[in-house]
Amino acid sequence: MGRNQWRATIARVEAELSAEHDEMAVMLSSLRCYFAAAEVGDEAIRILRRLSDYSRGHFAREEALMDLCPSYSEASVHRQAHEQFLTRVERLMEIRDLSGELSADMPHMIEQWWRGHVDVVDRILMEQLQQQFSVDPQSLCVSG
Repeated sequence: MGRNQWRATIARVEAELSAEHDEMAVMLSSLRCYFAAAEVGDEAIRILRRLSDYSRGHFAREEALMDLCPSYSEASVHRQAHEQFLTRVERLMEIRDLSGELSADMPHMIEQWWRGHVDVVDRILMEQLQQQFSVDPQSLCVSG
């Protein structure tokens, strides 16, 4: 595969991850609206479940990219951050199931964490992938 094809592959992967980030942002925004309106009912829980499921798939794709980039020294920390996010979302569902109530600032806290993660940690991963690509384009065999 030529260098231009590899560039196109990396650009496609970045666009796909960005679209997934956008979808997650929509879910978080919807969740925040439910909490702001003090309507933390079944629909809010449905969004939390969808966010958890969607995030699992998204994180699996990011972690597969980490495996393609041996120079990415933050892979372990990045994976832990993914697990912490999922734990927070699932904890919210448990709290709601047990008490019927959730703190109104919970979605904001999750959204702030998520935005920081996307803006900093995921950006660093993509930079590392681009550096890896520029040194060894054959190492980035991304299927799909």
